[in-house]
Amino acid sequence: MSDCFIRPLTLIEKNNEPDAKDAVLNERSIQLLRLFCQKGRKMMKAIVYTTNTGNTERYAKMLGHQIGLPVYSLEDAKKYLEKGTGIIYLGWIMAGKIQGYGLARKKYKICAVCA
Repeated sequence: MSDCFIRPLTLIEKNNEPDAKDAVLNERSIQLLRLFCQKGRKMMKAIVYTTNTGNTERYAKMLGHQIGLPVYSLEDAKKYLEKGTGIIYLGWIMAGKIQGYGLARKKYKICAVCA
C-alpha cells in the first residue's frame, strides 16, 4: 500500500505535497479513511495532530473516535509512539502549508494527512 493523502472524494499519491485545497474533510473522506485504515490496520497505529486554536485537536479526536485509533498531539506522540510508526497526521493551515507536517514526516511514517 502506498502512502497517500486524503482529499475529499479521492486518494492522491504522496509525491504531491498537501496544501490548502486539501483542507476539506467531509463524510465521503471519512468513509474512505475508514476503508483505508481497515486495509492498513497493521501500518496505522495512531492519529497525531498539531493545533493552533484547538479546532484540529477536536477534529482529530472526532476522527479517532470514528475509526478507532488513539489520538496524540505531536508533542505527546513522542512519549507513546516509536520513530517510524504509521500515523494519520492532522494539522492546521497557514500560508498554504500544513503546520507541523515536516516535523511529523521526519519522525513517523505518515499514511494519510488531513487539514
